Amino acid sequence: THIKREAAGASTSIQVLTTNAQTISGVKTHSANVEYADNAKVIMGDGDDLKIYHSGSHSIIQDAGAGYLRIRGSKTQIMGNAHDEMQGVFTEDGSAELYYNGTKMFETTTSGAQITTTSTDDALLIDMTEASSTAGPVLSLKRNSGSPADADYLGQINFKGENDADQEVNYANITGKILDASDGSEDGILEMAHLKNGTSTTTMRFRSDSLQLLNDTNLRVTGHMELGVLDSDPSTTADFAHIYAKDDSASAEVYVRDEAGNVTKLS
Repeated sequence: THIKREAAGASTSIQVLTTNAQTISGVKTHSANVEYADNAKVIMGDGDDLKIYHSGSHSIIQDAGAGYLRIRGSKTQIMGNAHDEMQGVFTEDGSAELYYNGTKMFETTTSGAQITTTSTDDALLIDMTEASSTAGPVLSLKRNSGSPADADYLGQINFKGENDADQEVNYANITGKILDASDGSEDGILEMAHLKNGTSTTTMRFRSDSLQLLNDTNLRVTGHMELGVLDSDPSTTADFAHIYAKDDSASAEVYVRDEAGNVTKLS
């Protein structure tokens, strides 16, 4: 083991001739390098709590104490070996940033987090290797409300882009809502909204009991529709007409019922 001191015009090696433990009191100032062989550790703390060393393959900072390993700084940067590529930036009272190949990809914000990419590949990939038939991967959106109520919003996915005036526009969204928050009889809703002539408009509402196309949204089908057979005519509903299939002498027939209850057989 040796301590090597290097200065301008001189190089001096000092050989340590004893392996006994030594206690040094007071401040020691080094104006040149202090070199340690592989696996020779800088050990700090009464219980050897912090160790810094090179294993021969890896550089290691090891915290073996009961507390935390804390890195403090008002703006902390982690950079590549050549000191020309950023890997992470952590700002006090601000953001945490992660980089890939020197390009910022992830940043925490005042409202959550933002992923920025110039690639058309997956911006977020959840890769599950578990092999059972259980549903997964699972992505959950939870509204942890202290006072849940009917019609509460549970989560929303927005689809944004630019218009020809270089303005950010929310063109469409999918929203989860509570239809009934009653314990034991809960019901949910999925809604879709689109921009219609510049105004966000709910176009589809998928309830637990019905699928509704709203606000002059038409249904177009390429192919065919199958109607489940009813045993009898449905009840009348204000402001609605019904098209349905009903069993007629062991044959599925199609009927139309108007708001007033008048039934017309189509087939």
